Amino acid sequence: MNQIFDIDINIMENADLDIIKDIEIKCKNNESLTDDEVLYFLSYISYKVRYLLAKSKNEVIENYNFSGDCTNAQVILKYYFDDLSLKAIPVQTNRIFFNVLQHSFIIVYLLQNGDLTPYIVDPTYNQFFDISKCLASRYVFKDDFVIQTPDPGYFILKSDEESQEIIKKFLKFGFMKLDNDNACVYGDSFYFTQIGLPKKTYNVLSSLKGLYVKFFLQSNFEVSKDRHFLKKNNLLLEPLANFKNYNKKV
Repeated sequence: MNQIFDIDINIMENADLDIIKDIEIKCKNNESLTDDEVLYFLSYISYKVRYLLAKSKNEVIENYNFSGDCTNAQVILKYYFDDLSLKAIPVQTNRIFFNVLQHSFIIVYLLQNGDLTPYIVDPTYNQFFDISKCLASRYVFKDDFVIQTPDPGYFILKSDEESQEIIKKFLKFGFMKLDNDNACVYGDSFYFTQIGLPKKTYNVLSSLKGLYVKFFLQSNFEVSKDRHFLKKNNLLLEPLANFKNYNKKV
């Protein structure tokens, strides 16, 4: 797997499942999580989604780029977070921006240090960083209009060092806090994949900056697959905590 950044994705095959179970119960009870608990929890969940996706394709997780897996990842996450009574918003890029590369991800709210905090969870963003698809030569023009662009990784390479560091960490762990800075770097990488633009303007698109958070949170997209699909394809991620006959703590 030849990618523009040399990133070792986070592997948590030896995670402490008792910690995960305790966090799940806290989420179900609407109890606040610490910073460390949020980091551990989302790191593990992103790892598990990546593990399930790679296993479904008989691939080794460390060498798999998750191409075409964003929809399945989104569905896995949506049902898992629903089981924990967490607010999870499915987002699809081409429902927000016109004529951009289609990609699906989830925004989940966690009660962190007493405040509801949104996170982008996207374990498959790595698929857009293959060297061969992040070249200027990937631009294709017809009748002076853009009909193909490089993948989002190309635009990350053109960004500043701080933005690249944000994305490198995101690629490793599969999630990041939804704030203006993070959303701008992430959102720009899709916004700049617009096709149908005149050739003379394709390289002077302006960032939407602070608008991305608002756009993402206003998404009304619904997942396209159900729990039966996940079970049938061995992709269902169920809470470790047993919530059968569960009475929420009051």
